[in-house]
Amino acid sequence: IASWGWGEDILKLRELIAPSQTRLWIALWRAESAWLEGTSINAPKGGEAEKVAALSAIQDDFTSGKAKQVVDNAVQALEATLSSFSPDDILCTASWRQLTEPTNALAEALRLWLSCLPSQNIPLVGPPFPLPFIEISALCASLTLHPLWRSVRNKAVPSHILPFVRSLSLLLSVYLDFSRFLPGTSDDAWLAQAFAIGLRFVPGDEEVVIHLLEYASSLVSPAFMETRGWQIPPMIWERRCLESIVPFLTFSLECTPIKVGPLRPTPTSILAATTLRLPAPPAETLTKSATSLPLDRDWMFTPLDHLLRSGQSEVFKSLPSSWDFSEKEMVRATLLLAKVHREMLLFHGLQIFALNREETVFSCMKVFMLEHGQQQETSAEEVFRDSAVGRFMEDLLAPFTPAAVRMLPSPSPEGPSLEEVAKAFLGSGTPFYQYYIDFVGLYDSISFSHPLFARLLLLPLAMRYPTDYRKCLWADFYQVVRTIKTPIEAVVSGDIREYLWPAESDSEIISAYLRALVQGATQSAFMHLIAVHHIACNIWPDLGHAAAGEKAVRLLQAVVSQANPATIRGVVAYRQAKGKLVLPPACFDKLDEVKDARRALIQLAGPAVNDRLKSLLD
Repeated sequence: IASWGWGEDILKLRELIAPSQTRLWIALWRAESAWLEGTSINAPKGGEAEKVAALSAIQDDFTSGKAKQVVDNAVQALEATLSSFSPDDILCTASWRQLTEPTNALAEALRLWLSCLPSQNIPLVGPPFPLPFIEISALCASLTLHPLWRSVRNKAVPSHILPFVRSLSLLLSVYLDFSRFLPGTSDDAWLAQAFAIGLRFVPGDEEVVIHLLEYASSLVSPAFMETRGWQIPPMIWERRCLESIVPFLTFSLECTPIKVGPLRPTPTSILAATTLRLPAPPAETLTKSATSLPLDRDWMFTPLDHLLRSGQSEVFKSLPSSWDFSEKEMVRATLLLAKVHREMLLFHGLQIFALNREETVFSCMKVFMLEHGQQQETSAEEVFRDSAVGRFMEDLLAPFTPAAVRMLPSPSPEGPSLEEVAKAFLGSGTPFYQYYIDFVGLYDSISFSHPLFARLLLLPLAMRYPTDYRKCLWADFYQVVRTIKTPIEAVVSGDIREYLWPAESDSEIISAYLRALVQGATQSAFMHLIAVHHIACNIWPDLGHAAAGEKAVRLLQAVVSQANPATIRGVVAYRQAKGKLVLPPACFDKLDEVKDARRALIQLAGPAVNDRLKSLLD
């Protein structure tokens, strides 16, 4: 075919283009890459001869010629633009143009580099042509971490700006392919990059993300785990459990109602695309977009979402006949992938892409909620009782506990709560409070004091959450309190003070605390600490919350008249400050330091209280 030679002819245009004509170089490299990619399929020996001819023409150009100048200029321009790009530039078209031109130049240079690689699986002796590998890697890292993505995810970018964002995701997708061939890029380093960059893809990148998820899942193998010293139950590998969840990870990407054509068309995308226009962002934040990108931060738990809604999920209807995995195997695989996701990101310093505490807690809650509305013949059939499932969840929660060797930072008070995290799954029609009621009810009915189940009840008891949650557990499900035996070091919290301050002021909850203390229901040091703290703060003025008034006197009288001596001593001796946390038993053993400050209120409580506490104070 005579016309097939256009790929060689087009390279002659290099002689007519100046280094400053960046857009022409972008078009030239894009056309040449498309031709070389075509030779891998259409030419003999995977286009080996064509690639050799192309390299002989362009190698010197990238070594010391005009192409090198174009790449170097693009690196410098992108570095300068990224460092100066501010929130004010989000709405400025000119700023985005400055950002995307060097981005497109680097993306096409990398694509050309990849298209020159041998088609066969031949070990790469050296790069096809030189590029500033270190500088490009650093730029892509800066781009991945740049704050501008926060505006993209929060839908703060107007529709006319979104096409510019596609250029950024294109560069990152090409770089992800490119980095696999860089010397020193291990599987875990590539996975960490993939998990971080995966959150930066936008509508039109679905095919890229599908390949990314499939390849990432294939890397999680027995050999991969053994080299990192992770002991994984053999049953997971025997049944190839990770294969069980791939269709669920990719389903929403394959079946999105609007399929935007990518910037780099492929045979698959040409067949599947329904439009080249990006869809407008949803009118409301809670409205589900017609596309499935960007990925949710907890994308690896998508299989659990399908299991929880198996009656409505279309993916079960499209599974091949060879798919024969159980619910338990799917949950094991999902949690294993979540563990790999978190560990790879942390190991490579990319913890901002790892699931935060609230996302992890809500994801683990889903595992237990698989039993909601189910009738199991025996408790052994419940997924959360599986040893591998329990171990994986323990591993996921471990960094968010006071006992953690490597603790992840706790969210700030302004950070997302469980209520906000849950909206993506529950939607705007179901409040998280209703979900929590169902969760506590499920614990009450089937848990048999399961320790991990109990730990997941606790986070909404923090004082940043509405009083409804504390009423639910301490008052409405008061019988549950006795079964919670979580030690302080296992509580999902980076700072126990979030459960203590500000002191409780709701009278119904204070009464529930008192009832729990009087009935001896606080079986764990943590639950006992919460109840004593809020009771004491509503009695003793020196704790900085209560005034020495009638309410405090009545509460003290109730404690002294109803509680046992040990509980009374704990309430009277309790000390705590809003600064440094004092944990049990130290917060109960300094009665001599506080008794003088508390005598005045005790005197107001009347003779009965005075007589009961006289020996304690003396």
